[in-house]
Amino acid sequence: MKLLHLIMGIILVPFGITVIYVNECLARKQEELHRRRFKDVNLFWPYLIGPRPWAGPVLIIAGLFFLIMYFLK
Repeated sequence: MKLLHLIMGIILVPFGITVIYVNECLARKQEELHRRRFKDVNLFWPYLIGPRPWAGPVLIIAGLFFLIMYFLK
């Protein structure tokens, strides 16, 4: 179980950082396309609603929680 906490922490923290970065990049690109008058472009196609600003921080917090659990046990 302790090893599982370590693995989950090591996976979730970088994945959360990646999600934050990708959301910011896609939002910038979509704004640029809107300024060029492409109004019907949705770069967040799988989500259909745009970026979720809470997803990255939640993954980072969960990863840190797992790492804390690894070091406390």
